[in-house]
Amino acid sequence: SEKSLRGGININTKDAKISLDKGDVSVSRTGSGVNIQVASGEASISTGEEDSNLLPGEMVSVADGKTVTKKGTLIPLSPAHNSAVVTFGSRAPVNLSWQSDLTGDVRVEVSQSSTFIPLTGSYRTNSTVLNLNLPPGYYFWRIVKDNTVSRHAVFSVLKDQKPEPP
Repeated sequence: SEKSLRGGININTKDAKISLDKGDVSVSRTGSGVNIQVASGEASISTGEEDSNLLPGEMVSVADGKTVTKKGTLIPLSPAHNSAVVTFGSRAPVNLSWQSDLTGDVRVEVSQSSTFIPLTGSYRTNSTVLNLNLPPGYYFWRIVKDNTVSRHAVFSVLKDQKPEPP
């Protein structure tokens, strides 16, 4: 990879040039080409035949100079990033929800580590909502479908004391 003049990164493969100014992108080699997936920010793909921009959640496969865009959106919605859920008990109901245009089962991963190692839980569902009961702590969560992984979101479960009646 080479550094671009604007402070971004350029990656050159046999079939494409990928440019990223800010954000996260994953690049993986397939049998005859390369897959590029944008987790955040925006990436530009140039193949010589066409140029395209990818937004978060989009993936493109490039083989033999031809581009096939796959729009696989997995976007965490709730709890919102950096939000808190307050409980007066030892556990709190937490309702995870997300946006997806992918069909079939997804896996929701929850961890107390940004690396998702170890996982606090991994839940398979074909819905866009998952209800959990979690103890107080700091949590990361994301949605996974095949090779598509959403950006992660962070929330906290906080324990508070119930106020005394007057």
